[in-house]
Amino acid sequence: MPRLLDLDGRGELTAAHVRLVAQALGKSERTMWRWLAAARQDHRLARVESSHFTVTTEVRRLPALWGGNASRVHAELMQRAADDPDAPAVPSLSTLHRAIRRDLTRGEQAGLKSGEAARRAHDVFGQRSATHRNAVWEGDHKHVPVEVDVDGELATPCRRRLARAAAVAPSVTGTISMSLGRTARKSSCYSPQMTQHVPATGGEKESLRISLDRHRDVVLWKLQGLDEDQLRRQMTPSGTSLLGLVKHLAATEYGWFSETFGRETEPLPFDDDDPEADLRPTPSETAAEIVAFYGRARAASDKVIDELEIDSLGTAWHGESVSLRWTLIHMIEETARHVGHMDIVRELLDGRTGDHPRD
Repeated sequence: MPRLLDLDGRGELTAAHVRLVAQALGKSERTMWRWLAAARQDHRLARVESSHFTVTTEVRRLPALWGGNASRVHAELMQRAADDPDAPAVPSLSTLHRAIRRDLTRGEQAGLKSGEAARRAHDVFGQRSATHRNAVWEGDHKHVPVEVDVDGELATPCRRRLARAAAVAPSVTGTISMSLGRTARKSSCYSPQMTQHVPATGGEKESLRISLDRHRDVVLWKLQGLDEDQLRRQMTPSGTSLLGLVKHLAATEYGWFSETFGRETEPLPFDDDDPEADLRPTPSETAAEIVAFYGRARAASDKVIDELEIDSLGTAWHGESVSLRWTLIHMIEETARHVGHMDIVRELLDGRTGDHPRD
């Protein structure tokens, strides 16, 4: 820390310095920036103890009052602390998110978000068999033994997509050709392949957005055709799995777009004491839930991109100002990097390669 402070005082401190020290100490970069902020403020060089805030009975009432909105709960706690000097110390919003995720059961969290019926779905006394959810998912996503003309290319749709298309445009049946006597090629139920193209003469924001979307689509295409066990399987000594990478990308989408530009997020799997927490699916998280988490993160990020100008500024988690332009570029780099990891993991799993289907 003295060395980092010395570099900071001379204006030579970079993120690379902080990253190197974090790796040496086995801590996350967020933790190092937090320690550095404390050292700047009161010249304290000792370790800053992590807050171990616990959701008490009284605090449990607040999420119910605010419909599970952690930001409003945090604001309420801040107001109470301002009104009462003897009130307990208020944790940071990220610490509150972690405490809610840790101390409230999945049923309680579902109930706060969607009501009593959602909570009861997690009730162990009335719970369906452990295979029910996966049976519903797999049953709804079986491929129909027909081929559909999609932009000049034949693809076998999953049952849900075909039903949705027929409901919206009944004439879709006119584009279906039966595929008999051979095995139909599978097409992703998660996402389209990498079919978007960055316009050669497009605007800056449009081009960056499409570039990000291209890699986002491949993230989901890499999951196509694999079962739950394969998606969770760790294929490297460091524990890399396809599902873990999707979870990480969802959390970073929320962090860089929503948190940076002051938007609300759902609880994120970041933990100062466990830098790899966002890269590991928990035993209770299903593939469908993590894919849905990624979908919500993308939608929230797209809303930020749509509403802000390319030069709009936000505050990153390390306290520095960043523009929407920089954030888009960073997320393109982040997503492309992990798509490369997914390329390798998928090839190790079943030999499949590429960024789109090739017949």
